[in-house]
Amino acid sequence: MKISVLTPTYNRGELLERLYESLEKNSIYGVEIEWSIMNDGSTDKTKEIVQKFQEKNVPNLEIKYFEQDNQGKMVAINNLVEHVTGEYMIDCDSDDYFADNAFKYMKQKIEESKQEKNIYGLCFLKFDIKGVNLGKVFTKKRSTLFDLHFKENDQGERAILFISSIRKKYKHKLENGEKFVTEARMYYEMDKENELLCFNLPIMICEYQEKGYTVRDLCPLVHIARSSYYKWLNHPKSSHELANEKISAAIQEIYKEHPDKGHRRIRDDLEKDYDIQVSPKLGTEVGPVFPPRLCDFGVFIVPVLREGLQIVQSSLLVHCSMVSLICPRHP
Repeated sequence: MKISVLTPTYNRGELLERLYESLEKNSIYGVEIEWSIMNDGSTDKTKEIVQKFQEKNVPNLEIKYFEQDNQGKMVAINNLVEHVTGEYMIDCDSDDYFADNAFKYMKQKIEESKQEKNIYGLCFLKFDIKGVNLGKVFTKKRSTLFDLHFKENDQGERAILFISSIRKKYKHKLENGEKFVTEARMYYEMDKENELLCFNLPIMICEYQEKGYTVRDLCPLVHIARSSYYKWLNHPKSSHELANEKISAAIQEIYKEHPDKGHRRIRDDLEKDYDIQVSPKLGTEVGPVFPPRLCDFGVFIVPVLREGLQIVQSSLLVHCSMVSLICPRHP
């Protein structure tokens, strides 16, 4: 049995040792581990660090190193998938690592699930470094990520072990030079055909880094110059921006007290209790498939464009592939 681990990395060479050590510890369970690393145009010593790992020649741990010009995580994963030789594959970011018995669990559940039909992978729990589950406990043996997200109201992180023959049929679709797109777009396509088997076993540990996408990376995604961003960042706030901040704070307060409320009831509360009039399009879905429900307010509050390069402080609440715009009027 061979499991391929896919790791895109950009200037995080110092974090790879922790992931390497976790794979070395898991090499004792009779699973061939193929660790494929894509260096996404790093300027640090990622290559030299990986070479040191390769020189150790740990049994059952094959390390493959690839390089590309900086094109972003999703292109890196797409390219890594092309090199997979394992029957199963799993993505593992450079700031994540595996629990000590992760591959023991995966091997056990693969063997137990060989007779299962119409599945594209096995879904496990992901914990943070403090041992806290980043999602909910599974209540069903089989599900899709869409159902977990919207029917079970589980917006947590998951570790997904894909069946390689199925996963290779799908790619992260990027357009017009994009460097990032949410994984949910591809997962939704996979959900249409098959399901996941769900196991309440923690196999991956996650530690988010403060330095994720940089201003240099993000500005091209929204087609603005960095100088325009910094000009906006330091400008005096307008009355419109201050009003949007007030709305955002009110929404977070409502949702904290009543997390079961959807966008319509929240809008009603804004008008009734806060005397705030908002657009009737509050919570309107932008994507083609996700229901217009606002969740996890304030997790992502990012600027949006208005009138060319002028950036206004509107609140975009990004949830999976759903984008909800919250402001009295919007571009």
